[in-house]
Amino acid sequence: MISKLHYITQEVKGFTHASLAEKACKGGVDWVQLRIKDKPYEELKAQAIETLYVCR
Repeated sequence: MISKLHYITQEVKGFTHASLAEKACKGGVDWVQLRIKDKPYEELKAQAIETLYVCR
């Protein structure tokens, strides 16, 4: 079941996916969905690892 309070990352100028996820987690979200489009695999993987780190 999907939590009632979740966050889907997006491209926001001046912020990384991880920094936005961190703000969402501090705000009380139960889970974060990383949404990255049209990026090379290595960049996507690096951002995913960074976001995972801040969410934990």
